[in-house]
Amino acid sequence: MNNCKDEHLPNLYSQLVQINNEQTNHIRILLKEKYDNSKNDEIYDELTRVNNELANLQREFAKKNAQLEKANNLKNQFIGMAAHDLRNPLNIILSYLEFLLNNTADPLSKNHVDFLKEIYKSSEFMLNLVEDILDVSKIESGKLDLNLEEVDIVELLGRNIKMNKIFAKKKEIKLNLITQLDKKYLYLDSKKMEQVFNNLIGNSIKYSFIGSEIDVRIFQEDENTIITVKDSGLGIEEDMMGEIFNPFLASKKEGTAGEKSTGLGLAIVKKIIDGHNGEIWVESESGKGATFYCKLP
Repeated sequence: MNNCKDEHLPNLYSQLVQINNEQTNHIRILLKEKYDNSKNDEIYDELTRVNNELANLQREFAKKNAQLEKANNLKNQFIGMAAHDLRNPLNIILSYLEFLLNNTADPLSKNHVDFLKEIYKSSEFMLNLVEDILDVSKIESGKLDLNLEEVDIVELLGRNIKMNKIFAKKKEIKLNLITQLDKKYLYLDSKKMEQVFNNLIGNSIKYSFIGSEIDVRIFQEDENTIITVKDSGLGIEEDMMGEIFNPFLASKKEGTAGEKSTGLGLAIVKKIIDGHNGEIWVESESGKGATFYCKLP
């Protein structure tokens, strides 16, 4: 969601400043010291003109950069407000659908129940998309507020796996926690890290085949704690490997049970890991599963 112009303008602006303040002035001084004739006066005048043009360009770039930054902030505010306003009605729709499915399924025909289930699935996807957009808009606005506290990451990961086993069971997937660590305390934002684990493990469940296994490991490597999530599912296409952590550019491949993806989850995960001064990367081959690595200092 970052505008590429936002990234390149400051660099170009800095280069122009450097040319203006160092190189042009240095050439002018050398010419004045070494020569004193009409020809070099013309060169000096030309350099002065170029110098003035560069100064005007600098001001114009600074102005445009400020306008782009303001527009980007307004965009994030608008997206955040729109997503926030959509969240409440979607929650209401899901609540009513859940009530209908649990209390009126018997009198309804199978087709009607199937319709309700499809509406529920689509509404749930929309709500997840809205929640992800809210997260992205906050992060892009520089509002990744981390509430750091001493957390037993082994216990946190174990609790998250236990919760996700409910979803894995629906696809007869075995979810394994592999570790030799009893406890490991790190300064983390537990809620944000829960979001990371939910996304990584949830993605593995989504793209794993029915009846397969997912291994989640946590171990110590030098001064770092490493968490890996490994599955043997659909994997990631080679041309997507460099884009997988970019928002909206993740694979639009459906899960093995037809699950959909918002394309935002891994972008949020990377922002959270970066906020903890950690690293995240993936190793994968299409059709042969994927392993996500998360390194925390």
